[in-house]
Amino acid sequence: MSKSNKKVKKSTTIHDIARELNISASTVSRSLNNHPGTNSRTKNLVRKTAKKLNYNFNSLASRLRSGRSHTIGLIVPRVDREYFSNVIYAVETYLYERGYHVLICQSNENFEKEKASFQTLLRNNVEGLVVSISAETTDSEIMEGIIARGTPLIQFDRVLKKVKGHKVMNDNFGAAYDAVKHMIDQGYRKIVHYAGPQHINIFEDRFLGYKQALEDYGIPFLPELVIQNGVTKEDGENITTQLFTKRGCADAIFASSDYSALGAMIRLNEMGYTIPDDVGICGYANEPFTELFGLTSIDQFSTEMGKTIAKTLVESIEENDTAYIPKTIIIAPKLIPRKSTLRKDGGGIDN
Repeated sequence: MSKSNKKVKKSTTIHDIARELNISASTVSRSLNNHPGTNSRTKNLVRKTAKKLNYNFNSLASRLRSGRSHTIGLIVPRVDREYFSNVIYAVETYLYERGYHVLICQSNENFEKEKASFQTLLRNNVEGLVVSISAETTDSEIMEGIIARGTPLIQFDRVLKKVKGHKVMNDNFGAAYDAVKHMIDQGYRKIVHYAGPQHINIFEDRFLGYKQALEDYGIPFLPELVIQNGVTKEDGENITTQLFTKRGCADAIFASSDYSALGAMIRLNEMGYTIPDDVGICGYANEPFTELFGLTSIDQFSTEMGKTIAKTLVESIEENDTAYIPKTIIIAPKLIPRKSTLRKDGGGIDN
């Protein structure tokens, strides 16, 4: 047979799948697009038949026809932190089950890179945006512009409070207060705070919780016991070397980060201090290594945070109400006491 007479094989369409299963083409389309209104049994059957018939699903064409991208943009400072990776996993899992895909960017704590990520995601026609701001971010113009154009945006964890949009946050003040109260209950009286950058809301709130707990339990607040920029392991090591050369300068550390707490723990051991008898240490975030080192920390419930973010975003995208009412959702963290603060005698404070 000559080449010109050779039959060209027709591509499989959704109508072929519909005829095969004796269902409507619209049901096939909804199943292939993972529409939340279609039951899982039908979705699985449609996908299995599509594979058998060698159906080539053109998701881009489908999105263009519907006028929707079913794509979400997510920007975080660092993807290599347990907290952020857990949030990303929970957001992506929840959204995928509802027919959305997630594009992930990291700012690496750089405002210009964060700004470029916003612009790239908007060019990709995302239907909503999720962001935890970088350490350098103080300018709210781009986020306010996104909200003004009607694109749903949710800030989480690190936020600019002046932006009038949805926020999903931890109660950093309350968690810090509970941590310092716990240390006071264990008998510690001179508690130093390794603080984070105070222009970032989470570190400001942790400092304020620390300060309020001291005041409520009758312990003088000493500004010299608040050490700025103490969030990395190296920060913890360096601050501890300088501060604890003189014994008696402090008997406990409340660190705004598990990493600086870990650095402090390593250096104190090298300097001959006994933990928790000489010095108690509490971190923040409940990173995986905290259990291994017996480090008291604070669980931020990152998976619950991610699900809450995703649920709030889907509601914002799919609700028909045009009245925009920003809401702030607070998730309460939990103190996880471990041996780094638990003295043998239990300490305590008279009430």
